[in-house]
Amino acid sequence: MKTNVLFFVILLSSHFLVETDAPAQWERIEHSFVNSTRVLRNQCSTLYAGSYSGGVFKSIDGGSTWTNLASGLTDLKVLSLLIQDSIMIAGTIDGGTFRSTTAGASWESANPGSGIGCAIGFASISSHTFTVVDDTVYRTEDSGEHWTSLGVNQPGGLELRCIEALNGDLFIGTTDSGIYRSSDLGTSWMPASSGLTSKTVEVLYSDGINLYAGTDHIPADTSSNAIFISSNAGVSWAPIDLNIGLYHVISIVVSNDLVFAGTMGGGPYLFTNDAGSWVGTNVGFDGPAIFSMLVFGDELFINAGDEYLWRQSIGKLLDADENGSVLPRQYSL
Repeated sequence: MKTNVLFFVILLSSHFLVETDAPAQWERIEHSFVNSTRVLRNQCSTLYAGSYSGGVFKSIDGGSTWTNLASGLTDLKVLSLLIQDSIMIAGTIDGGTFRSTTAGASWESANPGSGIGCAIGFASISSHTFTVVDDTVYRTEDSGEHWTSLGVNQPGGLELRCIEALNGDLFIGTTDSGIYRSSDLGTSWMPASSGLTSKTVEVLYSDGINLYAGTDHIPADTSSNAIFISSNAGVSWAPIDLNIGLYHVISIVVSNDLVFAGTMGGGPYLFTNDAGSWVGTNVGFDGPAIFSMLVFGDELFINAGDEYLWRQSIGKLLDADENGSVLPRQYSL
């Protein structure tokens, strides 16, 4: 998995790290994050960003100004962040996981296993936290200080790409093998891909009720889709993006029944469900890769493949088609 992630990152960085021509209604946050921001999180009123090459950044004023939190991070290529009160865990592309007990002011290595590797995500069930490092699932009960490998329990030969939890179930997304679910904290696994037409899963997202999956999809393949929803813990999946032709959904965030999907090469989309029929709208940035997304207050924050963050109020995004301020591309599903 590590080799593929490195190739994926380098390829996208070389293609998309240019200043983005965004629609005028999006506000660019005037702070350089060195490279593309791969993860956005918040804890109450504090925002955190993990940058590919810049480490971790923190904002206490709603995203207007940022402070770098990189002391002790020997790998600044941050792919994932977990925040548990004053404890933070960062997953990096080469250095495995790092742990901070000082709200990010300082970091120390806290690697699962015997070496370092690529840590692609985190998920929590009660007091248990899980991560994936180099295609192996690990579990900790002490906020990342000590880890236990669950690799012996995994189905063999899987290339893991993402991890998520929902209501006591743990889910992993794979390359070419769909999704697997564990209902016993990673002790055993079963396939959970019924209804998925694309079996390479880039991102899993839980809103506490439903589970969403973003997959690799080639628009010319009219028999498959890019984003799916499961309302029964992965037992079955239904597509959201019928006939839109999205290409590779790589980030998802959900707020008040609004589903935002970041694509690789197609910009961000907003999906709403009108009486059981999904409607999808491109909300700007037609072209860049949307690596990370976060709803904070009444605003949507995104990274569009450059060194900056962009934000816009959700109200304006919902009204965009009426005032013509974003790309007028809407589809009824």
